[in-house]
Parts: sequence; C-alpha cells; structure tokens
Amino acid sequence: MEIDDFYPTDFVAMDDREFSVDFAKLRNQRKEKARKVMKDLGVEAMLLFQEPNIRYVSRGTGRTVTERATGFRYCFFEVNSEPVLFEFGMLYMYTKQYNPDLDVRASISFLGMGPQGARENQLEKFAQQIKALLKEKGLEHVVLSLDVVEPRIINSLNKVGIETSNDAVRVMDTAS
Repeated sequence: MEIDDFYPTDFVAMDDREFSVDFAKLRNQRKEKARKVMKDLGVEAMLLFQEPNIRYVSRGTGRTVTERATGFRYCFFEVNSEPVLFEFGMLYMYTKQYNPDLDVRASISFLGMGPQGARENQLEKFAQQIKALLKEKGLEHVVLSLDVVEPRIINSLNKVGIETSNDAVRVMDTAS
C-alpha cells in the first residue's frame, strides 16, 4: 500500500462549495439564535473559550490541540456586531486568509506551560487586549459573560476593571 492510499492528495474538506448545505445561511441562523438567547437572558457580550461555542458563533476552523478551553484561542461575541475571533500561531494566518470577512486577530496565549511570572504577564496582556476591545466596541461597562469558570481568567479580567459572569454557559447551552 502506498501512503496516498491513507492520505489522499485530492481531498477537499467540506466548505461553502458543498451544494447540500448552505453554510452561510446556517452560520447566520446560529448567530441570530445566540443573539436572541443573549437578549432573553440580558447578556450583552460574551467571551468564549470552549471550541464548540467558538465554532457555533464564528465559523472558526475548530482546528486546535484540544476541544477544551486552552487559552490559545477565544472569541468575543456581542448582540450588535459580528464576532471577533482571536486565533493563535499559524492558525491566525490561515483563518484570516480563508475567512476575509471574519474579524480575526492574534490571540495572546496564557494557559500554557511556563514559569509563573511569564504566565502572569501573559494573563495581564490578555486582559488588556480584551479591555481595549470592549472600549473599541463601546462596551466598557458591560458585564462580560464567560463560558468557562477559570479563576486565572476571571481574576485577570477583574484586575483591569472588567466585571464577569458565567451566563455565556446558559446562552450557549440554550442556543445550541
């Protein structure tokens, strides 16, 4: 057997060219459903870390090291605008190139291995990045809903004046 028998070179992943599914319509329906649930629950903005939730609202590729919240990628989603996907490493360039209409920005990874001081520094940069985004969107005073309960994330956001809740968990469970 040849290696190409296991890894076909002419493989094309499912994308918008598939005729049986209107992916643009599906993505819009998902975002609108999430927005409706957010309005019903009084949630103005969410910061998502869980892979299924990120894919649900952003059409991010979902290619990552794990399905759990890693701190390598995250997605900001609010009621009145399109999602902002924070992507890491080579996935940042890949996602930006193949999704030109999606707001893709470089993430600041913070939950990985490393010396304690370095992680704290990364968490501070991450929190400042999110604070700047909230200011850019005119949402400095909203409660930011998270889909994880991770003390390091919550504490870093609180330190820069961002109040958090975990209502995003309810939003995404209801929407999906």
